[in-house]
Amino acid sequence: TDTKPGAQMQDVDANVPQTMRTGGETELKTFAVYVHDFRKDISAAFTPAYVSSDPDIVAVENGKLIAKKEGTATITASGTYEGFELKKEYTVTVKPVPESLTVKVGSDNKISAGRDQKITVTLVYSDGSTETVSSGITYTISDSSIIAQKGNTNYLSGKAAGTATLTAELVIDGYTVEGSVEVTVIGDTVDEPTGGVPAGLIVGICVAAVVVIGGAAAGIVIWRKKKSQK
Repeated sequence: TDTKPGAQMQDVDANVPQTMRTGGETELKTFAVYVHDFRKDISAAFTPAYVSSDPDIVAVENGKLIAKKEGTATITASGTYEGFELKKEYTVTVKPVPESLTVKVGSDNKISAGRDQKITVTLVYSDGSTETVSSGITYTISDSSIIAQKGNTNYLSGKAAGTATLTAELVIDGYTVEGSVEVTVIGDTVDEPTGGVPAGLIVGICVAAVVVIGGAAAGIVIWRKKKSQK
């Protein structure tokens, strides 16, 4: 950020990052820090000495930090610029590289029409470790008439019977990873016989008819027995 004319310098700082990914590089820069945290790039005029506590994790080479493998190292920067002494320690954690995403909907990638299921997205790293993520994800759908994201949430809605592909994409530390899954929407499974009358209703009508007829027959028999006894 540009400084205002006459602003007073308060400190000197370096752009050592807190985290890096395996194999990643960061070009080292230095800054004059003024009031209100205004910063001016002074890399061309001032290059401090950088020392890594563990070059096997983070190495300093040709003005760059290079992440060698997973772990944590301390970078010490020292030097003097216009009377300000820079002597700071920066902790850098090297993490594995994001490689892919696995996507799952509900327990079996199936949704009933008119219902919602939770989407679970798992980030897979280069060292085999995994992490469940729930933010920063972009979803795309092959057929929105079958499935649709519910607002901006991690829930998927079943629209109509069929199968469609759900793809999740995530950008993390400059790496873009994605994963897909086929989702099946199950429609209405109620069966009706020809003519549109439910089978259960037909059975109920038949049973009711038998009961009525049987009851009427029994009444006739009893009336006849009583008459013959007179």
